[in-house]
Amino acid sequence: MNSSGLNPRMPNELGPQLRAWRDTRGKSQLELSLDTGISQRQISFIESGRSTPGRQNVLRLADALDVPFRERNTLLLAAGYAPIYSEGSFDDREMQGLSTPSSACCVSMSRFRLL
Repeated sequence: MNSSGLNPRMPNELGPQLRAWRDTRGKSQLELSLDTGISQRQISFIESGRSTPGRQNVLRLADALDVPFRERNTLLLAAGYAPIYSEGSFDDREMQGLSTPSSACCVSMSRFRLL
């Protein structure tokens, strides 16, 4: 909190991040609008910081741009919402059972040669 009592994290942080993801994916605002059902004008307002989308619209935009889950949390935080995707380590207990089957899969796949 700063001296004025306002949160220093501004909702307009979302705009530049959204624009960067849209540019990375090579989509125009119109294409993103057609993919999400969110108007091109609204997307423009979000990117310029004139509007803050609802949580569901942030998730729709992230989904249409194929943003990784960890980065979706970043977009949610930038828009002023709590993250919804948990982060874990490969060393977590839930992941222990996955190490053996995946390594067995890799060993069996190594028998195949690429043409």
